[in-house]
Formats: sequence, C-alpha cells, structure tokens
Amino acid sequence: MSLQPGATLGVTADDLVTGEAVALDLPAASLGMRMLSGLIDLFVIQMAASFVMTIASMFALHADDAVAAGIMLLATVAVLVGYPVTLETLTRGRTVGKLATGLRTLRDDGGPITFRHALTRGLTGVVEV
Repeated sequence: MSLQPGATLGVTADDLVTGEAVALDLPAASLGMRMLSGLIDLFVIQMAASFVMTIASMFALHADDAVAAGIMLLATVAVLVGYPVTLETLTRGRTVGKLATGLRTLRDDGGPITFRHALTRGLTGVVEV
C-alpha cells in the first residue's frame, strides 16, 4: 500500500477535517430534511413578510410614491435578508426550520457560522433562490 504525500490514514475525501487535522463524523443532512427545514422557514418568512408589509403600507399611505417605494423595498429586504442573517448569527447557524429539524449550518472546518458567513449566505440566498 502506497501513501500519497500529505495523505492521512483513515481519513477519506468525504470526511470533514478541522484546522487541527481532526476528522469529524458529521453526517450531511438528507434532501428531505433540508426541504422540510426550508418549507418551515418559508412559512415563517411569509408570516413575517405579511406583518412587516402591513406595517410598511400604513406608513407608505401618507407618503409620496418615491418614499412609499423605498419603505416597501426596505421592508422586503429586512424580511428576506434580515430573518436568516439575524437568526443564523444569534443561534450559531440555525433558523426556525433548522431548529425544528435539528439541522445547523457549519463552516468548512466544522465550526458554527458567524455574522460574516450568515450575511454572505443571506445576500446570495436572495439572488440564488
């Protein structure tokens, strides 16, 4: 048996290896669990959006068209980006859907995500989804 340079015994390409060269046994979430988590989050976002849009429309009624459009845009961004970024930052990689299904977003090294990671995920999620 020949070893490749830099290869570690017992560690495969699918294992998650931390910065300290420790292989973690973290199973990837199944597609069904991810979909269920996403559906729960979608429901929460829809409820939050309807509440925030109702409040925003009350403020927009007494403003001109440009201010009303700005208020509605701000409310939309607050819900679509603010919800996942805030929850994933405060709960170290979890949203309501992930809490319900027992999932968590992790970094490449197996650690919990921080605000920077959550913001990047939130901003790309709006474009991607």
